[in-house]
Amino acid sequence: MKTILIVDDEFEVTDILRWLFEWNDFKVHTAANGREALSSVERHAVDLCIIDLMMPIMDGIELVRHMKENPATQSIPIIMMSAGPPDFDDIKFDYFFRKPFLFQDLLAQVKTILNGA
Repeated sequence: MKTILIVDDEFEVTDILRWLFEWNDFKVHTAANGREALSSVERHAVDLCIIDLMMPIMDGIELVRHMKENPATQSIPIIMMSAGPPDFDDIKFDYFFRKPFLFQDLLAQVKTILNGA
């Protein structure tokens, strides 16, 4: 069973995405900000992260930078999501979803990334 970490400060988003992925036989962990997410990837083996761009304490860009600098987490695939445009060129991620998006599109992209990984 593949494990997904969902990082978003909007609990409604994490709850809906948790349900979507658990219903589709994924194990799910959640974090409300980048600092919690870093702690989570240190404690749990994670196959993919879905990260919101704008969060308190540590935003998505800073989280991705930390993950890419750490050999233990640099190869974890990342899907970024945000209501704003993807106007950042200096971070690496696998896919970007602009909110709002269709859940079936996100699920399909997750399956594509994980089946190719």
